[in-house]
Amino acid sequence: MTDLRSRLARLGYQLKTAADIEAPAREAPETPPDASRGRFGFLRDRRSPHTVERVLPGEKVSTPYGECFLVEHSHPAGHPHGAYRLDEALEADPQVFPWMARGLGGVAFDLSQCVFVDLETTGLAGGTGTYAFLVGIGYFQGMRFVVRQYFMEDYDGEEALLHALAEALEPFRGVVSFNGKSFDLPLLETRFQMARRPFPLRDLPHLDLLFPARRLWKDRLESCALSSLEAAILGVEREVDVPGWAIPGIYFDYLRSGDARPLAPVFEHNRHDLLSLATLATRLARQYVDPFHPDVEDCRDLCALGATFEGLGLADRAALCYERAVALAPRGDLRGKAMMRLGTLYKRLRQREDALELWRKLVGSGHGYTLAAYVEMAKHYEHVARDYGEAAQLTMRALAALELRAVQGDPWRVEQQRQELEHRLARLRRKMGAS
Repeated sequence: MTDLRSRLARLGYQLKTAADIEAPAREAPETPPDASRGRFGFLRDRRSPHTVERVLPGEKVSTPYGECFLVEHSHPAGHPHGAYRLDEALEADPQVFPWMARGLGGVAFDLSQCVFVDLETTGLAGGTGTYAFLVGIGYFQGMRFVVRQYFMEDYDGEEALLHALAEALEPFRGVVSFNGKSFDLPLLETRFQMARRPFPLRDLPHLDLLFPARRLWKDRLESCALSSLEAAILGVEREVDVPGWAIPGIYFDYLRSGDARPLAPVFEHNRHDLLSLATLATRLARQYVDPFHPDVEDCRDLCALGATFEGLGLADRAALCYERAVALAPRGDLRGKAMMRLGTLYKRLRQREDALELWRKLVGSGHGYTLAAYVEMAKHYEHVARDYGEAAQLTMRALAALELRAVQGDPWRVEQQRQELEHRLARLRRKMGAS
């Protein structure tokens, strides 16, 4: 037995004796009497002078599942946030929001009956292991815009948060978010499912502002993150703000220490996000209703908005946007892009002479859309005018323009275009011979 003990000791193991097993438990370290251990083993000192109740202007709300910490702010409806007031969202035409989000099904969307939602979470990847420790909601109540923030003080407080949140969400008839379709609402629904609760927002129409913002501004902004839109579009300046990637770590530090002071900027970040959702909805609605207003008119935005209207089947509105973009755009690729889109729309609307005039201007401008204009003109003379000789001449000019671009473009794409043009030219020559 002694030999066995010595061999195990060399391997790093220790064989306990009967005396070791019978030793009193007093040798194990004791948990301090003023400390609490959370559901996942975080030890938090309850004597900390910087608890959430002392640091943040909120209160604990009782539920059948325990207490949930709630912070509430009430802003006047006319409160300015950047270049816009909060109540301007209520002045927007409800009919314009289905243009932004096709998932609304063409139903008018009244922001006065909607809840704005933004989460702060324990991770950015989502999934069943990610918790929403702070759920912020905003809504209009009479002449006020109310922000309510539900906070999970520890993991075992999630059920209390979900219960309080479900009661608060019951009256609303729509949801507004930013990237909520991909992240916020799926994560929140997962938490409700894990708690075996019905998700109160499941069947409500959802306006996710990220998608209309990206369609409208991606051509002139490097990023369409909410912080970028605040600075470039909404005129919002955050003097001090905590970056989103740092927020999970701040929460984990709070779980270990009980010191809620670093959480104060997180709550403020969440509140500002909700205010920005209201003013971003205002700004987008204004652009869709009146694209030519001097405060919002930009040739790049008009071109993007024209494409959106075209996709919605609103050809007349699309044509007006493209025409104004052509008039505003300086000479160059931006103007060429607007002219090309307008010519393609004219062609679809069978305004062939208008389209042909635009393409003639494009081939004389010498920029990047020359090749596309030559091809469209060749199609017109082949299929509409039945002038195969002119179509062949234009196809050869397109081949010449392609060779000039070959040194700058992708060789594979150039070769593919060359084959298409040579095939078109061969077909035209056969038609010319037959006629």
